[in-house]
This record gives sequence, structure tokens and C-alpha cells, in this order.
Amino acid sequence: MKFSTPLLAAIAGLVSVNAEQVFVCDSNVPGSRALGNTFVHVPAEGEVLPSGCVDISAPEGDFDSFIVEPQNADAFKALESLGGEFVTSRLSDDFHLVHSPAASTEGMQDVLHQSDMELVRPAPFYTDHSKLHSREAATLSAAQQIEKDAVVASVQQSGSLYMRELNKLTGEDGTLGISGRCSFSPDHVVAATYIRDFFAAQGLESSFQNFTFSGTRTQNVIGVKTGTRFPDEIVVVGGHYDSTSQSCASSAPGAVDNGSGTVNAMVLAQLFKDVEFERTIHFIGFGGEEQGIHGSQYYVDNRGNVVGALLSDMTAYSSRFFGVTIEGTTNSNIRRLTDLAEVNTKQYAPALSINRASFSFGSDHVPFQRAGVPAFLWIEQDDTNYVCYHRTCDEMQYVSEAQAVAINAANAATLYDVANGVF
Repeated sequence: MKFSTPLLAAIAGLVSVNAEQVFVCDSNVPGSRALGNTFVHVPAEGEVLPSGCVDISAPEGDFDSFIVEPQNADAFKALESLGGEFVTSRLSDDFHLVHSPAASTEGMQDVLHQSDMELVRPAPFYTDHSKLHSREAATLSAAQQIEKDAVVASVQQSGSLYMRELNKLTGEDGTLGISGRCSFSPDHVVAATYIRDFFAAQGLESSFQNFTFSGTRTQNVIGVKTGTRFPDEIVVVGGHYDSTSQSCASSAPGAVDNGSGTVNAMVLAQLFKDVEFERTIHFIGFGGEEQGIHGSQYYVDNRGNVVGALLSDMTAYSSRFFGVTIEGTTNSNIRRLTDLAEVNTKQYAPALSINRASFSFGSDHVPFQRAGVPAFLWIEQDDTNYVCYHRTCDEMQYVSEAQAVAINAANAATLYDVANGVF
């Protein structure tokens, strides 16, 4: 998911969002993000406070805003003890929003580092990024539309391929001899090597992008399909391949979180093998997400001209909903991209219910958004009530093949458009 990471490991990476608005609502206001039993809504500029919502924006001044997920009673007590200059608001039964004066953020570890406190960082609520390229968006030719329909149809029928590859990455079928993809286990290197070789088998220029976080060496896996007309313009598709659990080093199958998103990119790499695109596509499995979106941040810090990013995290669990959340921000360029994603979802995955959210946090789309790159996240609507989230039971038995494949069909259609300049 949506990384949750110990506060001490993430505290240095917080950035200010400077008193921008956020509402918490008791019903699903359009554009809101479900968090447990409530909804978080980032309003459009000038929007009137909707009925049933409370404004929990930061006070005026230089504040860091972030989300904490207390894990036990002691953590709740530590959170409640902040008081004073810290403004703490309950988002739901499981999540709190904390506004901290920027000068005091680091000192919070003195209060919270002894508690089992987890933290996620939201994207800036309001951003004003300029367009990354001056060309007008293209439209597909008649031949391209026929090709798009055909390749998306192949994704719609890719259930057996999807489930086979996901079974391998969880370790459940025994093919790779792994028990998960924990960043602190050698198994994650075995999985990364398999993904790299899988990309290479599809004719992609495949490699590791090595990096280190907190003394741990890991890697992103990148497969490059070079564009035919605009090779310097890069479109990213992928998600994090690492997993975690309460016994991370010994067992972290991560079927839903986030084998599901990783296999999305693998399936598209195979089914798009013989398709040419005007822009370059980077198919990516990011490492180190569960400890603080390290892999995607490293990639963004060293990126080329990325014009759009389509990320997937937790797309395969269905309980209350058979659907998808398209998670972006209020930024106009990101809205254009998520508009395109919604259009493709309605056309190529009509059985899915669709939720649009402008409150982005805690997964690999956020570093792109912070850097001014139009990016969004595909995520299941049941993400905050998944019983095996970050548990050793995150296994194939909880995977909805139908939902996962439907989301990936929408992903494929949107990727086809963006990689051919329809954005």
C-alpha cells in the first residue's frame, strides 16, 4: 500500500504544505478519499465547505502536514499528548492528520519515537506546476484506435497470465523459491532479478537502478521501450514490488500489496511487446516503498523528461466494492490526466465503480506529484479495510482476478493514449 513507515525513519523527509485546505466529511463528497469510516476531501480553490464536512486545514504559517496511523493504545496516547503547538485532527478510526510547525517537526521524535507510530506523507494539496511540454495533445488515428482496442482486449483476457505471474511473486507456487519480497530479505533481490529478466524477455532494455536507504541496499527494476517519434519524452507505468508484514524478513507474500500493481506492469510489458509508441515507456518495479517510498523518490530525483506517470498499488482486493479509486490532486495537469483515466475506465472496464480522489498520500505517485510531474494512482476502493494489509496472510486467496484485470485494462488504455501523445 500506501506506505506506512516508522516515524523515525521518515521524519527528515517531511515538507511543508503551508496552510492549504483539507476537509474531513461524514459522506462521500465528490473528489473525496475514503479513509476508514470517513472521507477526506481537498476542496477546489474557493469551494464552500460542504454539508457534513469539517475544515481541518493547517493554521496560518509554515506548517508540515502529514498523516499518522497509530498502531496501538500507547501510540494513541502519544499522539494525543502532542497538544500545544501541534494541531491534530482525527480523519477516521485509524488515521490522524497532524499539522506541525516546521521548526518543531524534528522534535516530535522525542515524543513519538518510543511508540509504534506509522506515518504517511500527503502530496501538496495545491500545486501550480507549469506544463512540461508545449505540444498540443494529439488524437489517435483510426489505425491507432483499432490497435488500442485490440491490445486492451488482450489485457481484458489476461487473467491466467496475471495470476500465474502473481503466484510466482508471492512465492506460493514455489517457482522462485521465495517467501516474499521484503526489502530486508535476500528474497527481494531474487524477485527483482526475475522481474528484470521478465522485462528483458519482452524485448525491453532492462536494468537495475541501485540505491541505498537507511543502510539497506536495494534497487528499482526498469524496462525501457523506446519511443518512435519522441524518445526523450518518458511515460512511467508501474508500482512497488517490495512487500512487508509483521514477520517481514521471513514471510511477506504481498499478493495484494503490491504484487498486484507490479504484475500490472509486467502484463502490459508482455502484451505491448509488438506495439510501437511515439513516446518512451519505462515499466518500473520500485523498491523500498514500504519503508518510505524510497525507490520512486530516487527515480524521480534522477529522472529524465517524464511527462506522465501511471502507478498501481493494491488493485486486487474486493470486498465492499468492485471498483477503483483514481487518486490525483487538484492540480490542473493532474486533473487532465485523471480525466483521461476515468474516460478509459468507463469505456474499457465498465463493471468497475469509480471514485475520484484529490487527496494523494503514501505511495509511488507522490514523489512525481511533488516534482511537478502529472501522476496518479490506481488503487482498489477496499484498500483501508483489507484484513491482511501488511500481514503474512496477504496471499493469493484474497485476490480478485476480475477486479485486478479490469483495473489493468483501464491502465492499458490510458497508457496507450499517453504514450501516443493524447495528453
